[in-house]
Amino acid sequence: MSFRLHTTGIVYAIVAAASLGLNVPAALAQSVEIDFSFTTQSGVTGSFTLDPNTPAASEPSFGVGQPGLEGILYPGAVSNFSLSGLTSPSDSITTDYELIPGFTSDFLPSLPDGTTGILSGAVFPTGCSATVNVFCSATVGVLYTGELAEPPKLSSDPASYPIVLIVETFSPETGMLQRDLVTSFEVTPRTVSEPTTNATLIGLGIIGADILRRRFSN
Repeated sequence: MSFRLHTTGIVYAIVAAASLGLNVPAALAQSVEIDFSFTTQSGVTGSFTLDPNTPAASEPSFGVGQPGLEGILYPGAVSNFSLSGLTSPSDSITTDYELIPGFTSDFLPSLPDGTTGILSGAVFPTGCSATVNVFCSATVGVLYTGELAEPPKLSSDPASYPIVLIVETFSPETGMLQRDLVTSFEVTPRTVSEPTTNATLIGLGIIGADILRRRFSN
């Protein structure tokens, strides 16, 4: 009897405190985003942030346009995309990230000996690699060494993105494709705190107390 009264009291205390905003701190869930910054041979600078928790699209992407070299697209996985000469620093641009599992390090002869991985990268504007009818204005190529899980999920480990390789830009007006090797780069993690609301805590408290009440009533 006393335990049933005690658990009921706990539930009422949680509900009352949360409704009044008293002494029920919001829980913080941690997620990791990855910041990329780079400079090219010609002096172009750029940066973007990758959210590796972004789910993959259900359909293959265009990739590099050859059989067996289709890609896996993560729509909206890139935020704060910036590239000097193409975007404004004040813009807050969201775009896509792409993995091309068939494009392995064997196609990248300039890599250091023993370096393995596949081609990946940020593609701009969003949706440009989802269809053959749209060209990407910019692609930032990144070597990816993370595991290819099923379903495909991006790695949240910055070490899985060891080299920012190249920046490609395409002008639809002139039809010119320019490739610019990256000469320096940084890849760093950013921890993001995501609050869990008091309503969630209330729900969990009620469910847990109800389970205990039933157990001790038997």
